[in-house]
Amino acid sequence: MKWAAKLVVVLIMTVMACVPASAEQDASAVWSGAADMSWYDEEVTEFTLYTAEQLAGLAQLVNDGNSFNGRTVRLGCDIRLNSGSFNEYGAYDGDKSSANYWTPIGRERSYFSGTFDGNGYTVSGLYISTAEGHVGLFGYNTGTISNVNVVDGSVRGGRRTAAVCGYNRMGVIEGCYSDCYVYATWWGGGICGVNSGTGRISRCANAGTVKADTNSGGICGMNKESQAVIDNCFNSGAVYGFSADAGGICGLIDGGQIQSCVNVGAVVFSEPYPIACRFTPLDGSVTTISDCYYVSGQEFCEDSDGTGLTVRQMCDGAGSDEYFAELDENIWQRGSLDVSDKVTAPDGMQAVGEYPRLKGVGEPVYAYSESSPDTGITDSGAAVAAFISAAACLVLIKKKKGD
Repeated sequence: MKWAAKLVVVLIMTVMACVPASAEQDASAVWSGAADMSWYDEEVTEFTLYTAEQLAGLAQLVNDGNSFNGRTVRLGCDIRLNSGSFNEYGAYDGDKSSANYWTPIGRERSYFSGTFDGNGYTVSGLYISTAEGHVGLFGYNTGTISNVNVVDGSVRGGRRTAAVCGYNRMGVIEGCYSDCYVYATWWGGGICGVNSGTGRISRCANAGTVKADTNSGGICGMNKESQAVIDNCFNSGAVYGFSADAGGICGLIDGGQIQSCVNVGAVVFSEPYPIACRFTPLDGSVTTISDCYYVSGQEFCEDSDGTGLTVRQMCDGAGSDEYFAELDENIWQRGSLDVSDKVTAPDGMQAVGEYPRLKGVGEPVYAYSESSPDTGITDSGAAVAAFISAAACLVLIKKKKGD
C-alpha cells in the first residue's frame, strides 16, 4: 500500500502546483504601487488576476496600446488599492504621502475593448485626483465590464468621471456596484461618466455620493445618442449638481433610453430631476424614460419623468405588483416593511423599511425615520425627511447591514 500513499502525495503536490502562487496571497494585501505584467501571454486569450499589481499591469498594457480585443480578464480575489479609508466627502484618512493613486484602464486613443469580469469581487481604495478626463477604475471602454464592486474610494476628475468607468463608448457595463465618492467638472456618475453610441449600462447600482459642476447622475452623468441605453439600475446615493442638470439616475439624457430604473437617493440642485433631465437632440432622435420610479417627498421639476411613490409604497413588498408591475421579478427583489431583525437603526431613529433592489448586486438599502413607531411610515412619505433636507440625506439612508 506504500505505492498508494506515494501516489496521493504526488497528486496533492500536482494540484498545489496548478494554483497560482498569487492566489494564495493574503486577501488583505495592499497594492505596492507597482505594475506586474508578467502574467500576460500574447498566445493566451483568458487571464485571471489575483493581485493589485497585476490589475495595474492591465492598465499599463491597455494604455500602451493593447486593447485586449477578443480576450477575457477575470478577477480571482478582492483587490485593495489603499490601506486607508475615505469619508463621505472623499477625504483620505491614511497617510497621503504614501497613498497609491490609480491610473485608469484605457484612455481616448488606447481604450479597453476586451471582456473584464469581476466575478463578484471587490476593488476597494480607488484613489484618483486629476483634472484630466476619462476617469474611473476604467477610463475608456468599448468592450464589456461586468460583476465588479468598486467601494470605499475617492474619484475626482475632469470630464467623464465615475467610479467604474469614465466613458462607455459602444460598450457594455453590467452587474456592477459602486460605493465611492465621485466629483467631476462635467458628466459625473456613480457607475459611468458618459454612455454613448450603442453603449449599455444594465443591472448596476450606486450607493456613493456623486457631485458634478455639470451633469451629475447616480448611475451616469450623460446618456448620449439614440441607441444608448440605461436599464434596470438602482441608485441610493446622494447626487449634487452645481451649475446644470442633476438626476437620480442620469444627469442628462440627450438621446437614447432609460428604462426600469429606481432612485431612492436625494438630488440636491436648484432644478432637480428624480430620474434624469430629458433633452430632445437636435437631430430629432428619440429620447425616452419609461417604467422608472422614485421616492416622493422632495420637490422635483414639473416636467420630471417617472412615477413617484411614498416610502411605504416603495418598501411594501406585498404591494409591489401594484407599483412595480413593469419591473422584471427575475432582476428585482421586492422591498419589505419587516426589517426589525435585519438592521440596527442609528440612535434616535428607527428602520422603517427595506427598499427594492437588484438581485445579486450591491447591499440592502434601508429607510430610516425619526417618526414614532405609532406613525411609522404611514404619513404619505413624510417619514423620509432626507429628501427634503439635503443636510440630512446622508444620515437617513444607510447602505449596509448593521450600520
